Amino acid sequence: MQNRRQVLGSGAALAGLALAHGQARGQAPGGATPAIVSLSEQRSRFLVEVGVDGSGGYRFVLDTGASTHFISTRLVRALALPRVDERMVRGHAGRNRDTVVGITRLNVGGLEMGPSRAIAWGPERLGNHDGLIGYPFLYPRAVVALGASRISIGAADTAMTLVPVRAEVMRNQALLLGGIPQADGRFVFDTGAQACTISDTYYARVRDTAAYRGAVLLAYRDAEGATRVTAFRPAEMRFGDFVMTHPVVRIGQAADRDGLFHGVDGLLGVSLLRPYTWAIDQAAGTLMAGGTPSAPVAYEGSGLRLSRADGTITAIADGSPAFEAGLRPGQQVLGLSQAPGRQVLELPGQARVELEVRALL
Repeated sequence: MQNRRQVLGSGAALAGLALAHGQARGQAPGGATPAIVSLSEQRSRFLVEVGVDGSGGYRFVLDTGASTHFISTRLVRALALPRVDERMVRGHAGRNRDTVVGITRLNVGGLEMGPSRAIAWGPERLGNHDGLIGYPFLYPRAVVALGASRISIGAADTAMTLVPVRAEVMRNQALLLGGIPQADGRFVFDTGAQACTISDTYYARVRDTAAYRGAVLLAYRDAEGATRVTAFRPAEMRFGDFVMTHPVVRIGQAADRDGLFHGVDGLLGVSLLRPYTWAIDQAAGTLMAGGTPSAPVAYEGSGLRLSRADGTITAIADGSPAFEAGLRPGQQVLGLSQAPGRQVLELPGQARVELEVRALL
């Protein structure tokens, strides 16, 4: 479900949808008394418990890459939510005209948000989740601490020392400005994405930089013998005074230009956002960050675990060469051979996948 969900329309129409979320009840004016919302992590996605019109216990993904909220068509039918509008939504599959439904009471993690609106999506786009809680939930200001599995809504500051982040903070999304040294770009603050992914056009610019030439490359050799780089690990990504060290950066596909990467150069997902605490102030238009990430993990193998019974991939270490090459649990390996510095896998529909095995340090 890695998918940038941007609502299209005029500025007035966007404001009417994105800001129809109500003021959080019990929150002091100006956010003097922050409300704590707890999160739970499931497969590199952060979930929050949501109540809709008095019915609760639903699991929504916290998705700050979404410019509004989304709800499953199953819940729309079960709760008889009224259709109030239609909107064009740009996503992974291109543009779609979707139904907007009205919600009388939206409760997010115990925080009453009042009347709201959400776009109805089917299981083909939401998977088994009940919906998405989008970026406007963080209005007017919030401290996002994924590592602690919580968000403070209305918080003006934090005891942690924070560094200003070069960013464009708007009412429908936050964009970090910078990236790989010598290749400035625009990156969505996106808790709905699992990792940092860049567009193929930005990658073309990055390849000419000294930072890329000094990076660790994660690649595989396809059936025709061509080497395919799927990700790389530069020394840093820089956004003004704020620096992320040793990030794993995935490379997107050309087919994603108009959807996932329309108007931006990449997504900063959970794997990069989790180690830090983020203070987002939409009212002031500022973004601050702090925290010390853990050292990069070294992999002496491919990071792959196979079932001895049938060769099914049972586990893959996050950030490992196998993970970055696109292999996932549930795939079946038909054959395996090893040589110094590589592993060659035989997969259905793909004669040979050769993983380059390196330590990621």
